[in-house]
Amino acid sequence: MAGSRVRASKLLTKANVIARIGELQNKVETEIEDDAKRIRNDLRAMSRVKITDIYNNDHTIKPFSEMTEGALLLIVCFKYKMGELTEVKVLDKLKAIELLGKHHEVAAWKENVNVHEAGSRVERMRRYQKRIGKRGRKRDDGPNPRAGSTCSTS
Repeated sequence: MAGSRVRASKLLTKANVIARIGELQNKVETEIEDDAKRIRNDLRAMSRVKITDIYNNDHTIKPFSEMTEGALLLIVCFKYKMGELTEVKVLDKLKAIELLGKHHEVAAWKENVNVHEAGSRVERMRRYQKRIGKRGRKRDDGPNPRAGSTCSTS
């Protein structure tokens, strides 16, 4: 076990290994940001749904092709009878609004928001690599503790 830690520590001093780790961390960070944007956009679309996005003026349910994207995201289950859409159940719109308000970029429920207070993982890794480069190889402190019908009938 100690030998593998020593080898890992030596690998972290090589420029090509550090560069590859940085590339992979950037890729992961980009994917996380893209997921967060998609979630935020979905929540925003769901929060803007009106009853007229799902129902016609005569109180019949609109075909899926006529519903907005947000309305389709809210639909949890549906029932058809005789080839006609007869019932839809939707998610709680208020919950979507609440989740949107909690999103770190919207931050509607917070007074003071500093998204970059701790810095990104990539920046922390770069600072760590600079410290290692200045002091030489860091002593081995052991393993990282941080690693590690669609509707129901009623």
